[in-house]
Amino acid sequence: MSIADRIASGLALVPEDRQRDGLVQTMSVGQNLSLASTSVFTKRLMTSRRDEQAIIDETIHKVTVKTSSGSAAIGSLSGGNQQKMVTARCWQPTRKCCCWMSQAGASTSAQRAKCSSCWRSAPDRACTSVSRMVSDEVPSDSRQARQIVRRQLITEAVMAEGSMRIEDLTDRFGISLMTAHRDLDELVSRGLLRKTRGIVSAAPTGLIELSDVYRSSRQSHEKQALAEAAMQFIEPGQAVFFDDSTIVLQMAQHLPGKVPLRAITNSLTLMNALKDIRDVTLLGLGGQFYNWCNAFIGRMTIHEISRLRADTVFMSMSAITDDMVFHQSPEMVETKRAIFDSLATRILLADHSKFGRRALHSFAALTEFDVVIVDDHTPSTHIERMSAKGIKVVVAPVRRASNSTATQAPVAV
Repeated sequence: MSIADRIASGLALVPEDRQRDGLVQTMSVGQNLSLASTSVFTKRLMTSRRDEQAIIDETIHKVTVKTSSGSAAIGSLSGGNQQKMVTARCWQPTRKCCCWMSQAGASTSAQRAKCSSCWRSAPDRACTSVSRMVSDEVPSDSRQARQIVRRQLITEAVMAEGSMRIEDLTDRFGISLMTAHRDLDELVSRGLLRKTRGIVSAAPTGLIELSDVYRSSRQSHEKQALAEAAMQFIEPGQAVFFDDSTIVLQMAQHLPGKVPLRAITNSLTLMNALKDIRDVTLLGLGGQFYNWCNAFIGRMTIHEISRLRADTVFMSMSAITDDMVFHQSPEMVETKRAIFDSLATRILLADHSKFGRRALHSFAALTEFDVVIVDDHTPSTHIERMSAKGIKVVVAPVRRASNSTATQAPVAV
């Protein structure tokens, strides 16, 4: 049975990695929810936005997704709500709620609990669990459909491996070398992969930053902890600058508790996450759009920044080496430096993976920041060294699903 036949039969997949395999990070909450039900609100190539919105509203209500609106960025949701998003599609009109769980060895009760959102919403529908099911088949509807699915599978394979030989991709997907290069050139142009001398890579280098789609799936628990810790530095009535980083994006879900607020950002993803939050006045900066970061950067953006003065900026960078902050993109460094110079209070959010990583262009010394927020997986040697230099360090406790639900307060060092 092909993937197209499985979809037509009403089968749905709940993958183990919800962020990488279960959600489209560049789409909104509503777009992710309606993705599996396009046939319901599309007739003869015409889409009924009213019918689509009805499906989105019904799904959000039934599975109790905690979101400001259907247009909010998917990255603004907590991990639990993102899992609800994935499972919610299983009981929509085009599904019979038959869930394939990709991890092996999990008990039926554990699998059913993970799919509890759709189980509660549609108790009369069947919910079957399968330990592992992998197929390289693609829908045979059209050449374009096969191409889209193949490119998605290539992206997932490379991101899972870190890097692969292009020749290996031809063997794995049964395609010619020319077709492989065409697919990779498209993925490279979208900022998803990097291609050099017969190797395709998803790993960051000192010269190239990863796309926001991939970055948003990395260190997700740490990013959520940093975002929660950062909220103590926001007061209602402030003008706050949020940069384009995926760590700062996680702060969006907490902002309704800090309104009224004036939010300034050059991130298109964050603009979509904030635009429907009540009592948040959004100032979106324009300029040249860069797909790999889903943000506006460059001279025009810098010109707009120079005309603004805000209270606080929250930002993150790619690497921290020798107590200096670095980034791979010179355009990004120039844009963030303009933001940095226009703000009264500067706060850096950095998960433990940033320390010791290398990038090409220096941005600032850690001592230039008023506060540095790190997660509790950061080696104590880094924390002690920063504290000895007079840097105010806040350590955010990382909570995981298996841990206690009790909330620990961030610790200032």
